[in-house]
This record gives sequence, C-alpha cells and structure tokens, in this order.
Amino acid sequence: MQGDRDESNAPLDRARRLRRDMTMPERILWRELRELRRLGLKFRRQVPLGS
Repeated sequence: MQGDRDESNAPLDRARRLRRDMTMPERILWRELRELRRLGLKFRRQVPLGS
C-alpha cells in the first residue's frame, strides 16, 4: 500500500520541488508579479493536474 501512496503524491511532490528550486529568472519574475499585487492583480503558480 505504501507504494500506491508515494505514486499518487508524485505530481504534488514534483510541483513543490519546482516551486522550491526556482531558477534566477523565475525568482525575478515572481518578485515582479508580487509587486503587481499593489495594483490589485493576482497571479497563481501552476498546480498539478490529474493524478
């Protein structure tokens, strides 16, 4: 049963890893997008789809 659980969490784990290990251009982009919140704009990161 443990293997099933690990496999079902794989997309979520990968998404977390990608958010944590951003490249420098990604970091700059998200910093700039956060600044746009002052204008009332909202941006969301990608989310894993499916399983």
